[in-house]
Amino acid sequence: MLTMLGLAIGSALAVTTGRLLGTVVVRKLVPPAVLAHFDGLVNEANVWTFLLIFLAPVFPDDAICIMAGLTRLSIWQVALVSVIGRLPFMAALTYLGATAGQLSGLIITLIALTLIAGVILIL
Repeated sequence: MLTMLGLAIGSALAVTTGRLLGTVVVRKLVPPAVLAHFDGLVNEANVWTFLLIFLAPVFPDDAICIMAGLTRLSIWQVALVSVIGRLPFMAALTYLGATAGQLSGLIITLIALTLIAGVILIL
């Protein structure tokens, strides 16, 4: 629960930062590769688009939250969607952390291989 509260507050702060600093500063804060992929969001953003982005744990959520400050969405809409979208992944991580001591060697190996494959795909 504290993790999700922290995510909501952090997302709200990132959106606020983007909103207060404006386009020129946001373009300096956000890496060029992220801007290239997600710049269209600023013009055509809606809650469902952001929900889909937050459901995928591989996207740069913080940079996207800063960019969300340039949209017409309210700070709290983005924060709420951020929490809802991140909830499944955070629940899975919490479960894995809570049961890590009870997992078999095979399961730990499969998790490690999955993580390695994910990192390779991201790179």
